Amino acid sequence: AAATAAAAAAAASSTAANTSAWRTDLLIEYYGLGEVVRYEHLEDTENNTYRAIRRYDPTRPPGERNLKFAEFTSWDNWDFSRPPDEFELFDLDADPYEMYNLYAEMKESA
Repeated sequence: AAATAAAAAAAASSTAANTSAWRTDLLIEYYGLGEVVRYEHLEDTENNTYRAIRRYDPTRPPGERNLKFAEFTSWDNWDFSRPPDEFELFDLDADPYEMYNLYAEMKESA
């Protein structure tokens, strides 16, 4: 049992030290609930439906290593058969509070 525990600990420490094999992109989806009002406060709306890609890759250059891109739509367009209503792109290293949407700037430079 001690040998098994030691082997497991060694494997865990080598995995923790080698982060280069970890995923760098994560897909996030949220399906808005519609007009949800609780305790007299609006908590969710139908246009709060989005899909996002979150990237964290410390090997990429600044401006490309810590990004979040999202497409917002309404729940009746969940399959994105129509263009999304809004796009967002944030560099979370430079803008951790997501105050400056870079999408238009990036679209113009492409």
